[in-house]
Amino acid sequence: MSRKKNSILFYGIYGLSGILLLISVLVTGTYGLRKENVEVYEEADALQPEMDKMQFPGFKLEDYPVRFYDGDSDYVITGTKQPDGTKLKKESPVFQTYVGTITKVDGSWQVVVPVLEQFSQFMDLMADAGTLMEGGLAAGYEKEAYGEEEHAATIWHEAFHAYQMTNYEEAVDGLVKEELPEETGMGGIITSKVDQDSSQVSGIKKELEHLKKIYATEEPVEKKKQIAQYLELESSRKSRLSDTARWEEQYYETVEGTACFVEGYAYGVQKGTKAFEKHYIQNCGYSRGSGKYYYSGMLKCCILDQVCPGWEKSCDFTCTLDDLLEQYTNSR
Repeated sequence: MSRKKNSILFYGIYGLSGILLLISVLVTGTYGLRKENVEVYEEADALQPEMDKMQFPGFKLEDYPVRFYDGDSDYVITGTKQPDGTKLKKESPVFQTYVGTITKVDGSWQVVVPVLEQFSQFMDLMADAGTLMEGGLAAGYEKEAYGEEEHAATIWHEAFHAYQMTNYEEAVDGLVKEELPEETGMGGIITSKVDQDSSQVSGIKKELEHLKKIYATEEPVEKKKQIAQYLELESSRKSRLSDTARWEEQYYETVEGTACFVEGYAYGVQKGTKAFEKHYIQNCGYSRGSGKYYYSGMLKCCILDQVCPGWEKSCDFTCTLDDLLEQYTNSR
């Protein structure tokens, strides 16, 4: 499978084993859209005025239909009313999943999420199994802590991927410079090479702690100095990676990191800054697989927000978050 095909299907919170998914269906299978799912969409949609402050050009939730999958059907909520005056319609499922993702329907990107009652119980199963999921909210939440606000934030995460692919697909795909080997696919080099190298693991852990320190630093001169130090530290580690591994890291940080930033922003608007910092900043640590880059990318976005307000206006995915930070350190 090519890198492009593999990257499109599993944005956001990643799935685990087929057995656990089957258990989730058996435990949580319900048919018909419950009221709380409509409320989740309405809550997410109501965040738009606050989300506009992020300044990503033309990023509107209403542009991307949200498909709630209940194990049998998709319940599609759109930003505009149907001919019958409703915003909701029932359709055959286009992508049977119990994780957040995006898919193309009739030439346009749409969000796919499981219904809240299934996803929250699915995460309970993960907690019972002692399993951390890669990326998104899952790694930072205790059992039974995933509710309407978290699901609304997940919708914003996936909607941002739909926005990326609608407006910047060529640039997003260009972050990885060549097709990846079929036997590894997207992310394979991370797990087979980076995560198996103790010096890389140690280096990434130090970088994550350094990013958290930068985030917490308020004095402008010191903050700029620390950013420059971070970029040198990261560059030294990455010089020992293959081109493919570097491409995968920059892809996940730039594409998933910005989506995690959007997700965290939506969560913070609903729950407050302290809750955001608890579940996103404090939980920003090393994990196997691609999830660690969601957090490092998210932290870089947060730092850019602090030092370059409005940076989102020029974010077209033709350069990496490191490029933007380096531009800042080179400025007067």
